[in-house]
Amino acid sequence: TLPACYQWLEQAFNVALPLAFPDTLAHDTQLAFEDGLKMVNGVERVLQRLNDNGVPFCVASNGSHKKIHHSLSLTGLLPYFAARFSVEDVEQGKPAPDLFLHAASCMGVPVSQAIVIEDSQSGWQASESAGMRSLIYAPHGKPAFACAQWFDSMAALPSLLLAGVNQ
Repeated sequence: TLPACYQWLEQAFNVALPLAFPDTLAHDTQLAFEDGLKMVNGVERVLQRLNDNGVPFCVASNGSHKKIHHSLSLTGLLPYFAARFSVEDVEQGKPAPDLFLHAASCMGVPVSQAIVIEDSQSGWQASESAGMRSLIYAPHGKPAFACAQWFDSMAALPSLLLAGVNQ
């Protein structure tokens, strides 16, 4: 979470971040996203296929609701994600399992049937702690952390998801 990152920065570099740092970072991130955030190639096809087959899915992000909405709007993916869950909805963000457990509960999906698509170690840890199967999206090659399954192209995701449903 950002508060944990701020704390780490202050400790690692023995500095006190300015009070305006969170607002400045949020503003600069928003501008950077507006300038360059793009949809992952192939993800819209996957989302449409899930939608067409009645498979429930959502976003569960360590970001704020505002950031989630902004990111999905910029990429054109907002219409696919009526269900959006934020770190703001739970006591602890990733790597704690709270966010994924909350999302599964709200979606009416048993933990044993939930599949998490992640791109971070903290997200992978959260899914493991929640007892959920995870698939790690690593477009630049094998992740630096030890995960059970990873993929580097959205084209591979449907068959991985189908394999998870049939397990």
